[in-house]
Amino acid sequence: MIGKACCNTCVSLNQKQKETKRGENQYYYGCRVHGLIRKAIASDSSLGHQSCDEWEAADEQKMENRVMAETLGEELQALHTMWKQVYTCGGTDFNFPDGVELNLLRSRMMSQKRRIRSCLLEADYPASYELEIPDKVGSQYMARREEIKAAAKRALQIYRENKDYQWLVEKKTELSEKERKMSGINYALGYVEQLKTAIEQEDCVLMRSHEVPEHCIEMLRTCRDKVIRIINERKMVIIQPDKKKEGNTGERLQIPGQMDIFSFLAS
Repeated sequence: MIGKACCNTCVSLNQKQKETKRGENQYYYGCRVHGLIRKAIASDSSLGHQSCDEWEAADEQKMENRVMAETLGEELQALHTMWKQVYTCGGTDFNFPDGVELNLLRSRMMSQKRRIRSCLLEADYPASYELEIPDKVGSQYMARREEIKAAAKRALQIYRENKDYQWLVEKKTELSEKERKMSGINYALGYVEQLKTAIEQEDCVLMRSHEVPEHCIEMLRTCRDKVIRIINERKMVIIQPDKKKEGNTGERLQIPGQMDIFSFLAS
């Protein structure tokens, strides 16, 4: 199995070379890559707590790691497959363009290849090691750009024609600031306005989040239910003081259509 990646297990450690840190009871060992290990140590046990990107196992350890070759190769192959998927169909991140995700995947490929080199003998490299690392792409690259734009325009039209959306636009001015916060109407209507701005600015990252308009439609419906509930509760608050005022007159409220005692006697 793969040993711990630390200076103590690195083939580049040169313990024959030792330099003492001036004025302190610490020292450095030599490193065939960096000249010296990066941090001074007080005892050899500290070698197990530092490493670098250039760590490489000794040949004996690499021979033991042979059983891991298939797993390491599958991990590298998965990164290549994922890169192709994002490049062709786009990712699912609504915060960053596809180019950012693609370049991160590229960096992970490079790290995985370095890991294979540091852990395995060359004869045991998996087939996926020979796959070419894709070139770096522009950070603003977006797959399906035109498709995303068309879907966004359709979604905006669907929102504007939605009865719940139209109702909320009409009722917004009737709500107090507190009621707007309670109902979330600013967020619901702002979500639609956000798409309009994204289309104008050709922000495909944000437009992509509207490819499935059902999410927004459900949000508008839920928001309408909340506004209706708030309006009904407001009406109840107005009615209650009126009833209390009538009760303070000392008169019993007569049920409409009910005969009072004088009408009864006159009959």
